Amino acid sequence: VYKPTVILNSTADWRLWYTIKKEQATRKEIWQYVNPETALSFAQVNEEPIEPQLQD
Repeated sequence: VYKPTVILNSTADWRLWYTIKKEQATRKEIWQYVNPETALSFAQVNEEPIEPQLQD
């Protein structure tokens, strides 16, 4: 498994670093939770689960 390493020495390195992080988060299906460009609030992500109701 190849894991690219990006050292952020200058702003010129940011785009590559951001692209790699986005690809990793997308593969793990968590990008919607860590995407800094969305207005998703923490409360929307961590809602209490609804307790299942037993039926006859």
